[in-house]
Amino acid sequence: LLLILLGFWMIWRAWAPRGTQQTIAGVATSNATGTAQRPFLTTLLLTIVNPLTVLVFVGFAGQLPLGGSVRVAVLLALAVFAGSLVVQTGFALGGAALARVLSNPNWQHLLNGLSGAAIAVFGFHGLWQ
Repeated sequence: LLLILLGFWMIWRAWAPRGTQQTIAGVATSNATGTAQRPFLTTLLLTIVNPLTVLVFVGFAGQLPLGGSVRVAVLLALAVFAGSLVVQTGFALGGAALARVLSNPNWQHLLNGLSGAAIAVFGFHGLWQ
């Protein structure tokens, strides 16, 4: 039921008159005047303390064939870092490309409306199960 309500609220907010749009805090923000350091650090800290991230890395590290060798442990840690760096770079490049498209308010409203509809559909699906 909560998903249905949230979905309809998102649809309503997406198609509300443009002058009534606000940010989550109710205050307009701009990254153009600030630096990227604060959002980066906030996201980094949230990722580090994310329980799912911690569990995945603990479970993954337990499967590594270290054999008691510090050298192998360091090499495998560097390999995991390199793989993660490639994936994260891909996410960043994809996000930068999407940012150009989604900077248009019409695209943002369309995406918000479609997201709200999808969340409401998941809510209805949950009720029927």
